[in-house]
Amino acid sequence: MRAEEFLSRLDGVKSLHSGQWMARCPSHDDSTASLGIREEADGRLLIKCFAECSTQSVLESLGLTFSDLFPERYLGHHKPINRRWTPRAICELMGASASNVALLWERMQNRELTDEEFAIFRSELQNIILLGNEALNG
Repeated sequence: MRAEEFLSRLDGVKSLHSGQWMARCPSHDDSTASLGIREEADGRLLIKCFAECSTQSVLESLGLTFSDLFPERYLGHHKPINRRWTPRAICELMGASASNVALLWERMQNRELTDEEFAIFRSELQNIILLGNEALNG
């Protein structure tokens, strides 16, 4: 899903700067914008409710699943590592992948992963390995 489509489902959307927004969280009675949304360079959407709603509850409130945060082309495909990435960029991407792995791991422990979400889980683990190799050998 693209950011524009995701944002169209939310109320009170405010742009912070390129690729980052705040909106009212649909998972709780939110009078202020407490949901952070960020679009990564590869099209993934990262969301965080600063009032502590889980990503899963936010998505369920919107009638979405975890896999909706990923562009269709992302599943099973890895973007080649750009040798000009800075160590900071590598760490930021590893952090994003690690967050996704943690969220999916929790769902996997409850046997709630769909096949598509499991493919994302595997892809994120592979991203961490590729980025780690880039950091060590770059």
